[in-house]
Amino acid sequence: MKIILDTNVLINGVQDENSHTYKIISACISGDIQAYASKKTQNEYYLLGERMIKDQEYLNILDDFYETLKVVKPKNQNHIIDDDHEDDKFLDVAEECQADYIVSADHHLLDLELFDDTKIVGPTDFWHIYRESENDDEGESDWKDWASSIGIG
Repeated sequence: MKIILDTNVLINGVQDENSHTYKIISACISGDIQAYASKKTQNEYYLLGERMIKDQEYLNILDDFYETLKVVKPKNQNHIIDDDHEDDKFLDVAEECQADYIVSADHHLLDLELFDDTKIVGPTDFWHIYRESENDDEGESDWKDWASSIGIG
């Protein structure tokens, strides 16, 4: 599964190790999900991460995430989001790598819902979609998540 993470998702991941955001980042690090970026989005990750996150342990986790990124060079520069052209860079990456999802908490992106064949969803929605696709056979993913959260399994 190919995804692009909006910078706000990376920043929000610091809040709670049990959050869907943190789990998405962890799944990228483990190689279960492939995250893509451009130099432009990667620079934003670094800059805002260093400015907004003070937890050194989480910054180390983000370094692990950065190492797993596949960096692409978008051929097009889209001008889709009138209210915030800075968000267009995530669409550029999605178009270049033919991403399945953009994961964001930004309403400018979420309001689009779809860009070409790329779905734009929030972290919680993405996590549920991912878990369902991963364990379609018996629908055990929610049960396993719950059991894991209370120390069983």
